Amino acid sequence: MRYKFDWDPVKERANIRRRRVSFHQVTTVFRDPNQLSISDEEHSDAEERSVTIGFDSTGVLRVIIHTFEQSGGGHMPNPHDLSAPGNKRRRKTISKSEPMKAEYDFSKAERGKFYQRGAEFSFPIYLDPDVNEFLSILAKQKQVDLQDLVNEWLRVNMKLIESIR
Repeated sequence: MRYKFDWDPVKERANIRRRRVSFHQVTTVFRDPNQLSISDEEHSDAEERSVTIGFDSTGVLRVIIHTFEQSGGGHMPNPHDLSAPGNKRRRKTISKSEPMKAEYDFSKAERGKFYQRGAEFSFPIYLDPDVNEFLSILAKQKQVDLQDLVNEWLRVNMKLIESIR
């Protein structure tokens, strides 16, 4: 099973500034087999949203508001707002003026709904605009996919680093 995460990098930077935690770190809640999940029915008009509570890899209890969809190679948790308890506002499709509920009833929650033992996690990497433009032009010239070009460059650097050790 592969989880391919996706999120808005601007929102992640804001989350790091506000809560001092990256979305990458918070997604480790999906590795908690005892996580509890409920449907966020109030905000599931356009898409099915869930609220999941669980421990991240550092032992911090976190609340995650997210969507979760099946895609070609596996499942894609799409966190719209990843937060520690005490988050005051949701973003994305929810109005910024609409406060997060003061409490959620997890008494009928499903345990481990999004947990898959041994799941591989794949995280987004966002290129700065100047790097993206440069590499996109190069990829087009070489007639290869941008992702393939970036992975090729990273593998070359990995080999270089290994040869120095």
